[in-house]
Amino acid sequence: MEAMLKSLKTAIFDIMETMYFLFPDEENAAISDCAEGQSVSIGITGSPGYLITLTCDTNLAVSMASLLLGIDEDEVDTDTVQKCLKETANIVTGNFLFGFKSEENRDETAASIPEKIKEIHARTIVPVAVGFGISTPEHVRKIAQHAEGVIVGSSIVRKIGELGGTPGFEKEVARYVGTLTEPLRGD
Repeated sequence: MEAMLKSLKTAIFDIMETMYFLFPDEENAAISDCAEGQSVSIGITGSPGYLITLTCDTNLAVSMASLLLGIDEDEVDTDTVQKCLKETANIVTGNFLFGFKSEENRDETAASIPEKIKEIHARTIVPVAVGFGISTPEHVRKIAQHAEGVIVGSSIVRKIGELGGTPGFEKEVARYVGTLTEPLRGD
């Protein structure tokens, strides 16, 4: 259960950082019941089944919707907040399931990605970009062999969070991104 909760917390933090540029305080973070605010739930079928409920303070939920949609907070109505929270919960659940299932067997999960990309290519003519848990040049190299695009998000946001207050952090982040893109250059 502890590994599951850790994976859920990681998924929530990643989505809050990458979708909303909100950086939760890890030291004071806890997964607990929250009775007030706006709530949505996503069910996970299987054995056992789970229900993940995302509850936010109403002001935070309005701010999230505003940031996500690029509109003023006074333009955000209750329906928009609910749709935004549902999308957030859906993405958190996907990240949680991917992270939880792959933390201990990441190599097995990564090995299945080329087959999944092949299935997607068989159903569409649009380019496929993949971006889930990609944080090393080796990840980029492996994904780029099968997909037209590689998306790196959370690891760059984490790097900015680590270095954000230090002078010249932009150059260090750019250097990090350079190491990630190195396999794409064919040098």
